[in-house]
Amino acid sequence: MKMPFLESLMVGGLAGALVFTATATAAPKLQNTDAAFSLLIEAFRETQTALVENDYHARLQGAESVEDIQTRNCVIALAKQERHLRLRKLVHQMADLSTAYVDSRQSDDETAAGPPASVDTTAAAKQLEGYVVIASGTIEPESETNTAVANEER
Repeated sequence: MKMPFLESLMVGGLAGALVFTATATAAPKLQNTDAAFSLLIEAFRETQTALVENDYHARLQGAESVEDIQTRNCVIALAKQERHLRLRKLVHQMADLSTAYVDSRQSDDETAAGPPASVDTTAAAKQLEGYVVIASGTIEPESETNTAVANEER
């Protein structure tokens, strides 16, 4: 004797189990994605902040070479203003990137049943404490000076 109710319950239970399994496996993946984005955005912030600070100190060193005190003070004031504006722009960029990420997570059909997006830059900053940024540089082609020095050493 067939029991349609029992068969539909089993099929429904199986479908529910599949949805639960998909949600359960999607949650860690989404949390990993959130953590990766947090690391990325924090690394971006730290790198950009270092660039702003390096530029600021270079301008202060340049200001030291100016002999006229009034002009020197003007250069220092402009350097401070530039630093402040660049850091403020960076804060806005970080907020915009975070908002765009959270919005994209919320609109994604795959994450509809998943955990809400969580961008934790504080945890990412702690994780990045031991990392050292290696500045990329350009390899200079052999110039006449380099070739002359190499020939003298031979």
